[in-house]
Amino acid sequence: MPPKRRAPAKGSSSEPKRKRNMMNISEKVKLLDMLKEGKSYAAVARHYGMNESTVRYIKKEEVKIRKSNEISFNREAKRVITVRNKRIVKMESALALFGLKSVPLYGEAASADTEGARHFVEDVFPKLISDGGYLPEQVLNMDETGLFWKRMPSRTFLFKDEVKRTGFKAHKDCVTLIKCGNAAGFMIKPGLIYKSRNPRALKNKNKALLPVYWMNNSKAWITKALTIEWFLHCFIPQVKL
Repeated sequence: MPPKRRAPAKGSSSEPKRKRNMMNISEKVKLLDMLKEGKSYAAVARHYGMNESTVRYIKKEEVKIRKSNEISFNREAKRVITVRNKRIVKMESALALFGLKSVPLYGEAASADTEGARHFVEDVFPKLISDGGYLPEQVLNMDETGLFWKRMPSRTFLFKDEVKRTGFKAHKDCVTLIKCGNAAGFMIKPGLIYKSRNPRALKNKNKALLPVYWMNNSKAWITKALTIEWFLHCFIPQVKL
């Protein structure tokens, strides 16, 4: 009589047990995105090596999972959050009800008297011209401005897969332009102030033939002396023509 076979111990099996995969929040979001793209529950289950019932359970908890993912993302983001005073926030909310808004209080725009300028152009200036009997050719205006001719933009656009762009030191080379014209539309040769009297690019060149009146200053700024020079040697010779 053949010997009896011993029954296998409980829990032992020749088939390997399926390894349980623990998914984090971001992986669950990717799974949900696959379902959103139109893939079936069975296809997603095969992709992640899990039961289809598990995929359906994750889909059922989609709202909670996506909300948790947003919170986790905000925590990981490197941002500086300033805690604002509750009284200030309450005051700003009250002011918003009256249609008030925050505006900058610096720069030339804030210091300019726009109403006074309008009154001068529309009322005062025409009266001065009429009372004095001036011609449009005799009414001139002069102003100066700085031009950073080597300056690059401080911001740019990048593709999403680029984290940052290699930086560079911004050039601060500046020239000052002096512009002057009369009410008849005639423009006097512009004055240009550069930091060098004889730059390499203009070596052996006659500056009198340039379309600008060349002047120099160590900082390329306009000064009282340069203003007088421009007035005597550029402005007067041209208005006499």
